[in-house]
Amino acid sequence: MKKVNIKELLQLHQEAEMLKENVQWEWKRMMDEKDESIREVRRTRNYAPARKAADDAVTAFRTACNERLSDALKAAEGKATARTIYAWDIVSEASHILSTVNIPRKHMEGCKATVDINAQGFPKAYKYTPESTIFCLEFGKAGAVYVTDIRRDTCTSRMYRITYTEDAKKAIIDSAEKLYRP
Repeated sequence: MKKVNIKELLQLHQEAEMLKENVQWEWKRMMDEKDESIREVRRTRNYAPARKAADDAVTAFRTACNERLSDALKAAEGKATARTIYAWDIVSEASHILSTVNIPRKHMEGCKATVDINAQGFPKAYKYTPESTIFCLEFGKAGAVYVTDIRRDTCTSRMYRITYTEDAKKAIIDSAEKLYRP
């Protein structure tokens, strides 16, 4: 599989998530209203357009993901029906990793992550460990994220396996020291 840059897909994912949060806020604001007539006005003026915009953004995001990654997913998964993933799962997990690590993206250059969304432990009494779709990410310059591999392999008990560069390890330690300094 050739590397696929998903930087634009990450931006679409972030926009869709912001619009979904806006819809939740509008819903809460509408439901907090005691007067039924004002609630109806808020539903038609604020909530409905926000919901439509969020749904359109999610649809655009999923369509873009399918255009970029569906061929590689189909090749990797073959006829598998269990423990499969969607194209947008790859982008949302990459976004989750970037937000969780919480260091500047320039320090993530060269880091690699192997993700098994369907990770779970199995008792030793099981004769065979089932297979799951696993994908690998590589973080590049200027915030670029590449999908380097999508494959079927045995399920692991760890969802994320991240290999950090020395620069990234130093940045993580520096951010932790700044956070907990007395």
